[in-house]
Amino acid sequence: MALWKRRPRASLTPLFGELDPAEHDAIVETMAAIDAELLEFRANLAARSGLPYGCIPLTVRVGHYWVSMQCEVAGGTSGADVVTFVLGLEAERKAPGTWWVSGGVGVDPPLDEPSAGMWDPVDLGRRHFTTPTGAMAGLHQALGELRRIAERRPPTPAAWRAAMLDQDDG
Repeated sequence: MALWKRRPRASLTPLFGELDPAEHDAIVETMAAIDAELLEFRANLAARSGLPYGCIPLTVRVGHYWVSMQCEVAGGTSGADVVTFVLGLEAERKAPGTWWVSGGVGVDPPLDEPSAGMWDPVDLGRRHFTTPTGAMAGLHQALGELRRIAERRPPTPAAWRAAMLDQDDG
């Protein structure tokens, strides 16, 4: 996916600040690799489960206190019965030179059980980085971890709810 190769340098500035051309190109290459792997991941999950899976490629979001880059792969039997594999990279505006990578798996609770939100059977935790290229490499590594975790059980909401219940029992 060459989406990020067509974006102007300024589109990464809110997240990473001013980048020299070599650093920008290295980040864009990593972003393109991540987006390509996300599409591969989506196709693999759909083929293994027989369920529809969608993919939101890397997207930069600008907020008041944080700037983030997020992506996700999600699928399930309906809009209310979904498992989601999510990755994010955040930059704190008040602490330039600080980036955090996080990720995990979220799953809708059972339809017959009221809940405040998605269950989180897997949380990769937050990892700190001090360079833009290091943060992107960390995001790429986290995607690899999510892909390996996804291989451990069927990619269905029911299987991931069971993972959450197994944690509660043990």
